[in-house]
Amino acid sequence: MILADSIKQIKRAKGQNGAGDSIYSPVSNPEFGVFESTEKLNAIILNEPQITSEFSGESIDQADAQIYTTIKFHRHAQNSLGSLTQSGALALDKIKDGTKLTAEELYGPQGLANTNQMLNSKKYFYFDGKVYVKFSAITLTKKFTENNPELDRLRMDMEAMDERFGGITFAGPQSAFKMLTNNVQSLGDDIVNPSMVLDARYFREQVKTKTNKDLITEQSQIKVLATSEQIDSTPVNIEGRPNIKNIGQVKKLYNEALNKRIILKFKDKRNLIYTFDGLMSEFSVSNKKGNITPNLQVFLKYALNSLKASKASTNLMEFFTVDATTGDIKYNLNNPLSIAKAEQLFMSYFSKGVFQEKIPGHGLALVSDKGNTILRRIYSMEDNGRVGRNEVIRGGVPEGEVILNQKVDDMTSGYKFPSNGKGILVRDRLRYQLAEYKNGKRTGQYYSEGMFAAHNADIYKQLQNKSDVSIPDSIGKMFAVRIPSQDNHSSMNVKLVDFMPAYYGSSAMFAAELIEISGADFDIDTAYVQIKESYYDKDTKKFYAYGETKGREYLDYVRYINEAVKKDNVYSQAVSSFEAQGSKMEDSLTDAQLMDSDFSDRGIKALTRLGLPITRSQFETHIEKYGQPYAAPYNNEVLDFKYALMGNEAVKEISVTPASLTAIEEAYQELKQIAPDYVARLNNENIDVDTITGKAISFEVNKGAAIGKAVSPNLYLSLLGEYGIFLPEQLAFGIRSNEYRAYGSGINVYGKRTQDEISSIITMLTDNSKENYVAKLGMHPSAVGLATNAVALGVPLIDAVLLLNGQTVRDLFTEANNKKDKFDASFATLVNTRLRLLKKVNASASVGLETLSKAARSEKLTPEETKSILLILSNLNTISSFTGKMSSITGMSGNGIGSNFSDVQKRVDNFRDIGVLPGSDKPLIDISPILENSWVKSNIDIFNQIAFDLIPTTFITGTPAFAKIYSKISRNLSSNRKTFTVEDQQKVKRDMLSFFTIQAYMQKTKSSEVKDGATLSNQLIYPNSFDNSIFNAVNRLNLADPGNFFLENFVTSVPMFAPTNNTGMNLLQANNWRGLDKAQKVDLQSSFSKLYGNPALRRDAMTIVNYEMVKNGLQAAKGSLLDAVSPFVIDEYLQQINNVNEVFLNDEGWLETFGIEFNNLVEYFEKGYFESAKVNSMLNTLNYDIGDSGPAFDRKGYSIKDGKLINVIELEKNVNEISSIESDKLPRFINTVDFVSNPLMPIATLYALENIQGKKVTYAKSQMNGSYYQNGIGFMFGDRPTTMENRENIKNKGQMRTAYGAESFDAITTEQVAPLVNTPQNKALANEDATIEANENEINFTAENTEGSINIADTAALDNLLGLQTNLELNVESEATGITDAQADMPKLTDKEEQSNEEFDIEISDQYPAITSFYNSIFEVPGVSAELTAQKDILENNNLGSLEAMIDLYNSEIVNFESEEDFQDYIKKCILGI
Repeated sequence: MILADSIKQIKRAKGQNGAGDSIYSPVSNPEFGVFESTEKLNAIILNEPQITSEFSGESIDQADAQIYTTIKFHRHAQNSLGSLTQSGALALDKIKDGTKLTAEELYGPQGLANTNQMLNSKKYFYFDGKVYVKFSAITLTKKFTENNPELDRLRMDMEAMDERFGGITFAGPQSAFKMLTNNVQSLGDDIVNPSMVLDARYFREQVKTKTNKDLITEQSQIKVLATSEQIDSTPVNIEGRPNIKNIGQVKKLYNEALNKRIILKFKDKRNLIYTFDGLMSEFSVSNKKGNITPNLQVFLKYALNSLKASKASTNLMEFFTVDATTGDIKYNLNNPLSIAKAEQLFMSYFSKGVFQEKIPGHGLALVSDKGNTILRRIYSMEDNGRVGRNEVIRGGVPEGEVILNQKVDDMTSGYKFPSNGKGILVRDRLRYQLAEYKNGKRTGQYYSEGMFAAHNADIYKQLQNKSDVSIPDSIGKMFAVRIPSQDNHSSMNVKLVDFMPAYYGSSAMFAAELIEISGADFDIDTAYVQIKESYYDKDTKKFYAYGETKGREYLDYVRYINEAVKKDNVYSQAVSSFEAQGSKMEDSLTDAQLMDSDFSDRGIKALTRLGLPITRSQFETHIEKYGQPYAAPYNNEVLDFKYALMGNEAVKEISVTPASLTAIEEAYQELKQIAPDYVARLNNENIDVDTITGKAISFEVNKGAAIGKAVSPNLYLSLLGEYGIFLPEQLAFGIRSNEYRAYGSGINVYGKRTQDEISSIITMLTDNSKENYVAKLGMHPSAVGLATNAVALGVPLIDAVLLLNGQTVRDLFTEANNKKDKFDASFATLVNTRLRLLKKVNASASVGLETLSKAARSEKLTPEETKSILLILSNLNTISSFTGKMSSITGMSGNGIGSNFSDVQKRVDNFRDIGVLPGSDKPLIDISPILENSWVKSNIDIFNQIAFDLIPTTFITGTPAFAKIYSKISRNLSSNRKTFTVEDQQKVKRDMLSFFTIQAYMQKTKSSEVKDGATLSNQLIYPNSFDNSIFNAVNRLNLADPGNFFLENFVTSVPMFAPTNNTGMNLLQANNWRGLDKAQKVDLQSSFSKLYGNPALRRDAMTIVNYEMVKNGLQAAKGSLLDAVSPFVIDEYLQQINNVNEVFLNDEGWLETFGIEFNNLVEYFEKGYFESAKVNSMLNTLNYDIGDSGPAFDRKGYSIKDGKLINVIELEKNVNEISSIESDKLPRFINTVDFVSNPLMPIATLYALENIQGKKVTYAKSQMNGSYYQNGIGFMFGDRPTTMENRENIKNKGQMRTAYGAESFDAITTEQVAPLVNTPQNKALANEDATIEANENEINFTAENTEGSINIADTAALDNLLGLQTNLELNVESEATGITDAQADMPKLTDKEEQSNEEFDIEISDQYPAITSFYNSIFEVPGVSAELTAQKDILENNNLGSLEAMIDLYNSEIVNFESEEDFQDYIKKCILGI
């Protein structure tokens, strides 16, 4: 039986979607030692090796999902995948022969580590419909198996099988084979025949594993969990830190070290791109005008590197360049074309290396320790019968000693050791949680043993190759974490006791209990191991951890900086910055001081630029006043503190409590006992997966549960518990006679550990495809968050599950999760609505078991019982809403501060709500103890400095003047956060930026000799008789420059009368239905520049740019032509932005720059903007509907009288007139929606403020202007049709023969309207006798009977070769949001063209299979659902509307993605909000 039940059917369905490159190859490669094809796999299936846990006594699968391969297998697989190099093949020859590799061969520039040729664990999978193998693979070598008899025998059997049967051989336990198994054999027996023979075509590399990286990201989960549940009085002894006596001191110093480290990293990055009054070593800066000055050259270099990595257009990169002559910024970043990317990169600059902290460490793939032995000297046994004081002996048996044939597991606390004090020598396995001894005494700390390869040449030469040298703590002391980190069991203290062969790279073996305790397996699960930041001193021949050796502190600092400036980091960036502008810096050191320093020239430059100490006295002063001037000592301190916190006596039992589903299973059983019929309906174990319902369930289970709903709360709820935060009285509640009013109980009323139950929730979500408890327990995404919060407050998980599975609650969840519109009521709103209906019922927020049981069984509840449940839910909703905003604090660590200023605003709003911003109102829950004592305080301080000091001096939109204008006009904007989101706020601000910069440009062009702004008029896009309509301009350019790449291949004209155009505007669309390669992008930009560079054509070329200003405000939009426009084309516009910047920074010069004084300018914008149709949906809106007392507005005080909207303001007693301050806050525009007159088609009406008399405010009907598809700043370009007139134009576009367009459109034929389609490229692609070759960079064409290929972008060469004459053909392409059925008017491709494009797509899909599949799931699905349409819009608005764009982002340096799957998660969570 391949699949035993539907649960396994559902889970194994994933195999069908597995992506990756196949290791199949029909050819040999003798040069690399591959002497036959790779087509056949000899698979050996082994009985599951098991071992008994020291802690639970249960059996552990010791090689869960681990397979073993031969060197021949590795060679063939890597060759087929195109990963094997000649040096890699030669190294395999040496490894096979047992020859030791040199440090240069391993770690040199062309060594195995730097060319990714290491034999580290590989992530493969196999699926052919019957056999499904999911695993990681490790290659067995002679060196690896020399102390492992069982694996050594297996290696020889597999190598013999390679020779006897041909093909390549691998072996693995049954746990790796998820479906069909056959002929299972036993490890240790003679294995002669394979269990089955498999087809290499179905064997794929699922993930390209990385190796020998020396930095990892600090994990925020453990950063928080480390200090929770500690007992301050617990004694601890940390070697080298004699002043620390207990855990309470460790906690304090741990938080201080984290605070100082992040502030130091922030200051270094900040000081690189800003200059300001005062000492650079100070954290606080004054935001007084002129105090902070952006000095962005380093930032621009960072931005350019990021843009190059993401393959951004040269046009976009040009905005981030520095003038080579002056060294100044070429273009002000505060322009609509680059502002979005500038924001993103600015946020990324500070997120990386500050909030997303990099620390020294390795990501190590887990390898089974099955059969591995070490030589151990044991001096004593612990009282619990476990190994006591001991040491691991590297190398051979010491002279004169013998190894006892003694099983350690049979030894007890009463074992009699020899009296000579030398203990006994035994062969043993790696051990978990051993007591640490120093100088024969216990330190109060525990550690686990590990083995992995040396990761650099010094460790390899000085330690790995010298088995007589013990491994010092500066190298061997480590701290490991598994992700996701849900509890103490997700981490472990590690001692490196010996080395794996160096060619295994980033693979590691740990004690077998790790699998049981952490829940990991060997399917490429990774331990992220923090190491000491250290160095080898050739003079003393010792390893030193930075900052830990008394008397060497300054020497450590000098060495660190001298080495650091050789790498790509903040120090080398500081050197470049100094060399670019060092002459402008004040030299505060004498020549004698510099001569006395051991710093290199580059080191001195870096320190000078960053304001860091250089002399010994400066160094000592800095430490006394600010702390360490470099991060390495803090990294080492933090490691020591984590080691003490997670391995002390008080938490040792917690640390070995395994990740389990025990609490979930108990909750399920109780729910099943109380409401068996309900639970039976939730059970999907016996479904038919081939039915529609079965497929839907399979999809839901396999796509993953809402793990973030528990992992994210785990952080801030842990902080709330650690600091014992109390709820306000009104939020307390009771369940089963127990009151819940504070966090921090630790143990709930049933004696269960709170963190164990939260961990169980996370395990449930992580492994949902195994047991599917998410469905069995009715755990909607909202329910997960509520349950986690309840458990953190001490509510037993059993009670939380009962509460959330009552009929009333289930119904509300169902209604909330099946909303038809995103603005429909949320779960919290539905709960409060139900409560309002019960306002006369007397009940409290407290329920007993009887009520919970009745609710779960769907029995009728009394109104009092129903209200009690709803009151508890309402309180939990309020609590969850508040605590959820704390993720804005904890989420910065690891995730950064966001990708745009919308994210900044969200965080500011959340900070204000939870009371962490200065001047905030008193928050609902007082979390001040957390802010006063924990490491999150520095994160908040840094964010506040970025948000309130740095952004305002860098970006116009952050200046006080800009904020003042936004504050004023926002009186008209909706206050509903659902309908008017933070993203909408940012959209308004972008529109404001467009308005002010274009207004300054228009003011300048009034007196400019080059009248580039002459065609800045709405007549460009709305039907009229204007001679300079956009179509006339394009037509003249076509006639003047036939064959121009921009006109021929990129521009599509869509007149307003086109059947598919429903915007009422004449449109130019970018023909971006197919991504352009790099050469074509260059052709595109140069061809437009050619038009602009011709004086006779410049006016018409500039008209195209002006069209983008008029229609889109020069902002990126779907179908935008801006990719073709080089910055120099709009140089005159860009130069005005410097003036605009100065006006906003200094709040003066309004009239000179904009041609109008400040107040009049704001009034002009406010009136025009809010009368624009595009903006209408963001306005303050009143709904007129049937209420309890008849028709009425949904806001008090409003009414309609004589066709006018009246608002009577409630004032204080004896006050009869609205003050000027209050009147200034009143909206100038209000939208009303009448649901009474026509409920099916509600009528919207715009009202504008008419007058204010006493308490009465009167609004008169106004009218919207323009198209819904023109940017809201369209008012500044002259008259527009009203929105009603525009609708009439759309309605009558087929018959319209008015002055709006008759002359203009009659002047050109429809053939002339469209760009050329029958282009040389298309003719070439259609030539059946030619050769077409496509790759990811270009398409090349070779004609019959000719030599040499031609890039298809080279139209002149093609034209010359083929003698092609181009003809105009009608081609209308629609705008996605304003035009229906865009595909109908797309250029028709020939069969050859389609084949060429398909080949291009196939190449991308092969290279990026998971991303391609994800892209197709959204953009290539037949039919269009509302959800998919919304997702498409979001992706397109984020410039991710093409597969190429997604791949560009995946390869960029803006975000580091571990895999394609990691990228998908990022898109879903961070962009789509799934």
